Amino acid sequence: MSVTILEHPSDIGIEVISSSLKRAFEEAVYGLMSIIIERFPTERIGESGALESIESLKRREIWLNGIDLENILVKWLSEALYIYDGEKLVPTEAIVTELGSYGHGVDLRGVLYCEQFDPAIHRTKLDVKAVTYHQLLVEVAESYTKLRVFFDI
Repeated sequence: MSVTILEHPSDIGIEVISSSLKRAFEEAVYGLMSIIIERFPTERIGESGALESIESLKRREIWLNGIDLENILVKWLSEALYIYDGEKLVPTEAIVTELGSYGHGVDLRGVLYCEQFDPAIHRTKLDVKAVTYHQLLVEVAESYTKLRVFFDI
């Protein structure tokens, strides 16, 4: 799997290549947050010196319905951005538990584990205003999934 930052004159984007659709959606959240936060935490050491468990993080369950995979990708990343901007929480773990077509569009069920934003820990880089549909791509092949999405900055 890989996440690549894509430069654009007025926007910035990411391209994710992963072995599965669910994993690509999870990696897209990490890509978004790596644009916003300079030091994106992957491991946290608690006050006791022990690695904090995922249970110590705030859990946000996400249930979305969209018209297609592209629409659900924009909604998923918009939720992560709202949680960051609106709740001052930094998503540090993304888990997609369900993603597929069910006769009425595409459903996504997932969980974002977040920690409270702390400017001493989370140094910000760029202010992402919105997830866009500009050059949006969800390509699902037999051996990989490729996502491309741009953000308004």
